[in-house]
Amino acid sequence: MNETGKNAFRIWTPSDSVWSGWVKPIPFVMYDLENQCSSLVTPLKIPQLLYTNEVRANTAMMVDLHDISAIEEGIALAQLGYRPVPVYNGTCPPCGSIALIENRGIMNALVMGAKLLENIEFSNFALPTFLLDSNRVFRCRKNSPIFDNGYDIYAQDLPSADFFIKQQISKIIVRCNNHFINDDIKIILYKYQQKGIKIFSCCGYEKEKEISIKKPPSRIVRHFS
Repeated sequence: MNETGKNAFRIWTPSDSVWSGWVKPIPFVMYDLENQCSSLVTPLKIPQLLYTNEVRANTAMMVDLHDISAIEEGIALAQLGYRPVPVYNGTCPPCGSIALIENRGIMNALVMGAKLLENIEFSNFALPTFLLDSNRVFRCRKNSPIFDNGYDIYAQDLPSADFFIKQQISKIIVRCNNHFINDDIKIILYKYQQKGIKIFSCCGYEKEKEISIKKPPSRIVRHFS
């Protein structure tokens, strides 16, 4: 991990936050300023949140949006008082290869986002908002020349239901597009639901609505490109 990535990781994982252990180090380890394509370095556009203007009591957020959108929205939620927790496991392709998911943009966004986080004061008890890349679930067929760097989110990538309950969290809002929740997250949410945690979905333009997660299939449905 070079110095830039190391400093950014330090900012995203403060020692006084119980949520720091779920920040994935991969994008920070792979960050190399000398190898970044200048065309991918674009300023973050922090959105105006239309669905909330405050931290909800006993509530955690999961922002599952494509590319850097979750990071941008995570910063907006941080400005309200939520602690953003980036959960990105994607890798970059070997030199000269074309990747299914362009993770360099996410790496740059995390470094730029760290600079914004430095200027935000958080409570020691700040509630979490987990940041995810919804593009992760797409896959390439084996005969494709494209480097498949898609991945799934598993139970160990997020806190357990018991840990949430210990932190007095009884509600989780999933911020996603058109209320569509990816299958890998459904498996985890179903376990939360079984423990009594209420699940809500939010499309970004209206107040969240409570949903019931049906028992997910034993096999995750893949989305091939």
